[in-house]
Amino acid sequence: GSTYAPEGEVMKNDKTVKAGQYDGLVELATICALCNDSSLDFNETKGVFEKVGEATETALTTLVEKMNVFNTEVKSLSKVERANACNSVIKQLIDRKST
Repeated sequence: GSTYAPEGEVMKNDKTVKAGQYDGLVELATICALCNDSSLDFNETKGVFEKVGEATETALTTLVEKMNVFNTEVKSLSKVERANACNSVIKQLIDRKST
């Protein structure tokens, strides 16, 4: 994608797949979430998702949201809640020791 919106699909051979079915993608998402000081913010005035922090780190944060490797229920969340839902799940599962 070309925005920070946490929307998208993981594709393999032109077919949508669940990223959580691939150990490498789960590990990638975990690393991206834990080794990262950025976040997403939904700007309600502008109606867009915006970066908080460095652009590269925020792109990785967005990737974690798009992959949703733990199949977090996100459909019922507001856009503000949705911004960091999947990253939050990973950060709750694994204790971050340092950066």
